[in-house]
Amino acid sequence: MAVIYIYLIATMECIARPTVTTAEEFKKNPNLFYPDWNEETMKFSTSLLSNPTLDKKTGELREMTEVEKIKAGKTVLSDGNYLDEVSETIVTIAKPNDWSIWDKMAILGKSIMIY
Repeated sequence: MAVIYIYLIATMECIARPTVTTAEEFKKNPNLFYPDWNEETMKFSTSLLSNPTLDKKTGELREMTEVEKIKAGKTVLSDGNYLDEVSETIVTIAKPNDWSIWDKMAILGKSIMIY
């Protein structure tokens, strides 16, 4: 037995958790396990997702990456970090000295140092 987590595409909210024989059986006939299933408005996952999102390339439901969480405002950058929008990575800058203070008022998502 397995649990399938059903999410509404519009809100990414988990709306149901039916117990199924296998994930493959659910894929074959989702209405058997969840009668309200609607292929156009719902997606499913075999694991509970804290920050679900639809993958733009595959259309599959998955957990957000750290960069996606920062862009969505679900997490904030740590001191000395900024988001490199071009390479979609989080870049860390070493603090140059002990008395410098990171400015949390970020400009374009970058932490700026005040001396």
